[in-house]
Amino acid sequence: MLPVPSNGEEISLSASQSHWVFVKVEYAAQTYTNYWKTQNPLLDRLENSNLGIRIGNITCNVNACVDDIALMSTKEDDTQVLINIAHDLRTWKAMSYSPKKRVALNLCQKLIKENTHECIFNIGNNVMPNVKQALHLGIIKTTSMKENVVMNVDENIKKARRSAYGYLVVVSMDIRLPETLVHLFKTYISTVRLYGMELLLPKTAMLLQPEKFQKRLQKQLLSLPTSTPDPAVYILSRILTVEAQIDKRALGLFNNICNQDENSTGKQLAWKQISVMSLD
Repeated sequence: MLPVPSNGEEISLSASQSHWVFVKVEYAAQTYTNYWKTQNPLLDRLENSNLGIRIGNITCNVNACVDDIALMSTKEDDTQVLINIAHDLRTWKAMSYSPKKRVALNLCQKLIKENTHECIFNIGNNVMPNVKQALHLGIIKTTSMKENVVMNVDENIKKARRSAYGYLVVVSMDIRLPETLVHLFKTYISTVRLYGMELLLPKTAMLLQPEKFQKRLQKQLLSLPTSTPDPAVYILSRILTVEAQIDKRALGLFNNICNQDENSTGKQLAWKQISVMSLD
């Protein structure tokens, strides 16, 4: 969801302003109880700091799921303070940081040929490397929003292709029913190919390659000639186009946000976005 201006204040995400810091937390204790004893104080302290990115009066300085944490800020000093807060809690015996996931990423809305200002962040006595891309929650984050979408679309196709030829080829030796193969495609291939697309919402031009991959694989599963018209393939397989599947997943995501608690960050952002959107 895009940042929304509030009280006449614009939120700019230029390369020198917006910083994403990714921290991978590893736990020595694997029990459910010990995990929440470690994680909750960290998230509470980050949220109560009132530092980092704010959309209106909503604090959006941390994005976390299990052991994958992203700190977000538009100010260099605030970013360092957030890192220090996370670092201070490393004294917990059950928590440490993965060296491969302690990275910093400068986010910009447009590609910039040369960025002379490179922010340096420290976690403890170690300097966090500035990278051009990082992986968070299985989604690639890059320094450009456009490049972000392109790289995730391409990477999802590679993963789906590996899953298709590594799984369906073996299974199809024993299964001859097209209905079963199509069901396996929906379950194991389509989910990989569309992962995260409801958040990125790529444009139609970026979906040509995924659509081509889907149609070719559908024809192979249904034993249809390559000259079969596309409408016939969709009718026989009962599979929607890639763009329609992404729209369906996006509506499902919005429904999940609407069902959240009124005080949740996601629902507050949704209401704020709707309130400033034009009816057109």
